Amino acid sequence: MTSNTPPISEQAVLFECPKSGKQYPCRNLQELQDLVNREVVERESLIYTKRGRTKAETIPGLTFPESRQDIRGNVLPGISKLNSYFFVYLICAGATALLVYNPLSLAFPLITMPFKLPLQVFQWVIELFLIYEFWKVISTAPIKIARTTPVMAAFGCAIPVFNIYWAFTAYKGLAEDMNTTLRQHGLDQYCIWPGLALLYSVLIGTQYILFLNNIPAIGTGLFNIIAIPGVIAEILFLWSAKNASIALIEQAARK
Repeated sequence: MTSNTPPISEQAVLFECPKSGKQYPCRNLQELQDLVNREVVERESLIYTKRGRTKAETIPGLTFPESRQDIRGNVLPGISKLNSYFFVYLICAGATALLVYNPLSLAFPLITMPFKLPLQVFQWVIELFLIYEFWKVISTAPIKIARTTPVMAAFGCAIPVFNIYWAFTAYKGLAEDMNTTLRQHGLDQYCIWPGLALLYSVLIGTQYILFLNNIPAIGTGLFNIIAIPGVIAEILFLWSAKNASIALIEQAARK
């Protein structure tokens, strides 16, 4: 049974990246196969030819590795752990926001403090687990570029005063080393925006300083104001790092 799609060598080919929506030229089957291996082109990616557009999976001679769905069905505890930690973190962040920014808390901050403080501490501990897992992914990559160890990355964030400096290594440094690792594996589409990592490092350092000087009449108000952009940057940064880590874990599972 023959396919109605002509060989790739007889086509004028463009492929559309499903992540960015951008279109790129591709000269031959080998180039297209390389993009498939790097997960830039997937089964559902649209391939534009002289005869119109078609899905990549219909191109004769093009082979695909296991789909992400198949890989997630296998035993990859790293992915399950990252997703679980991030889910718990989001729940804590949402609950903390409700406690901090409700009218009662704003009017009488000391009333909600017994509930708010333990929740914030638990959220912070979950974040340290995430930081540990992110650095663990980098440190286990074939090319060793990690500037610190997973244990030190998380432990440094738990040391008072020192963590103000260490935030720039644990977070901004994480983005830089993660992006380098992603590029080495052809996973540029998962790179973390460097500006986000820098913004979060500055905000979290400021929050640490205010937390250490959290006088109700002064520190609490400033802390809550800084916390609004801080939480947004925090969620976006951790979400990006989680997706980048999962992409590296999945690619390593295919090899």
